[in-house]
Amino acid sequence: MNTHPFVIIGAVLVLVAFVIWACLRKESKQFDERQLLKRANAFRFGFFCMLGGNAVLMILLTWRQWTDRVETLFTLIAVFMTAFLVFAVYCILNDAFFGNKENPKGYIGICFAVIFLQVMTVVSFWGKHKTLLDNGKVTMTPCGNALIGVTFLIIAITIIVKLAINRKERDDEES
Repeated sequence: MNTHPFVIIGAVLVLVAFVIWACLRKESKQFDERQLLKRANAFRFGFFCMLGGNAVLMILLTWRQWTDRVETLFTLIAVFMTAFLVFAVYCILNDAFFGNKENPKGYIGICFAVIFLQVMTVVSFWGKHKTLLDNGKVTMTPCGNALIGVTFLIIAITIIVKLAINRKERDDEES
């Protein structure tokens, strides 16, 4: 795929601006001690997931049949997304993903925006090539996009389920 350099530069600048804005926001996330402990556990689980995935990746990269069929970047992203998913799902299920005064609905919106963009890339590739393989190989586009989309779908579903569980618990306490 040929992408105009200005599009890439523009996307990088938007990403950098977003990261700067997110870091400089006045309202910082407030986590209590229990949430911090759960987040530490989630970081540990994600870290060991990343270590295990990288160990498997090192072995797979020595296997020619693997490297002939799967792009290395896709495998790296798969390991990263798996560790990210472990961290996010553990935190969400243990009420440690959101700060005390954060609204989870904004995260659901972000998740669905990411899913939409990934699905559009996959559908576009499928429309042009009638396959998800690029020259018979699993590559970052479109397979990596599908992986990222599925990861964010699982996170969005987890948030929605946790919101429903919390609502039911709150309704039970009020009764």
